[in-house]
Amino acid sequence: MIKENEANRRIESAAVLAILWLGLIAIGVVVLLHIVTPQYSLSDIIFEAASALGSVGLSTGITHPNLPWLGKLTLILFMWMGRLEIIPVLLLLSWSLGGVGKMIGRKIRRI
Repeated sequence: MIKENEANRRIESAAVLAILWLGLIAIGVVVLLHIVTPQYSLSDIIFEAASALGSVGLSTGITHPNLPWLGKLTLILFMWMGRLEIIPVLLLLSWSLGGVGKMIGRKIRRI
């Protein structure tokens, strides 16, 4: 039997992951809503974004060669994040962007 502290930690970890996942889905849906043709419904767009982030591979037909580059980039990033998991990708991005931010900060201080 697990202790209360451990149970709370596990619940918090699951909640953070769920919030990140839903937040990314919301961002992807907003981007795709502005890009795809009106023939696709909101449920099609949500399904497409969730399928990409979940690395499922199912599609409603939104992904096609004529999809604008921003839509392709969004779905590619979602597929990549789904394959590697969200938290490691966010750590990688924060580490690499943090290094760029420090480098820019040093150059600004020199000026």
